[in-house]
Amino acid sequence: MNKGLKLSAAHLAPLPKGRLVLFPRRAWFLALVLVLFLTACTSRATPTVPPAASPFATQQPTATPAAVSSPSPMPGESGRLPNIPLERGDASRGERLFSSVGCIGCHTVKGVGGNVGPELTAVARRAPSRAADRGLVSPQLYFIESLVYPKAYLAPGYPPDMPDWKQMQLSEQAVADLVAYLMTLVGE
Repeated sequence: MNKGLKLSAAHLAPLPKGRLVLFPRRAWFLALVLVLFLTACTSRATPTVPPAASPFATQQPTATPAAVSSPSPMPGESGRLPNIPLERGDASRGERLFSSVGCIGCHTVKGVGGNVGPELTAVARRAPSRAADRGLVSPQLYFIESLVYPKAYLAPGYPPDMPDWKQMQLSEQAVADLVAYLMTLVGE
């Protein structure tokens, strides 16, 4: 007597459309789908790690809840700070950049611009206290931090939508020019 598996037409269940169910093929198909699903779920992703503190800080900065929950990317691949030539910053070039790069689309200056980000007409007046609150030694460094690490400090009531300087494709000179322009915004 042969105890091997014998298949007959009774082992194949007909489907409503007249097809036959082939269990081994279905099992292979389901196994393939499962392997592909598990492979996709376990793909290696690099975790985002927030910087421990502002690289410009002289002391541990006071973190806002938004800054803690929205980690800032490190500038460049090496994680080093950009060499911003502040002494070569030009406010008139910075004003032109402010419009051409698209800052004016989100920020209002002297009644012109968007309202996604904070109003900046008198930002140079607010910068010294914000810099001190963040443990930064100058308002210029506060502006650099805002461009390099835009999520390090979020103005209350505004979303963390500002791109960083690399996403805006700004050079170090362009950042210096924007900082020089922002320092001229003392209000009217």
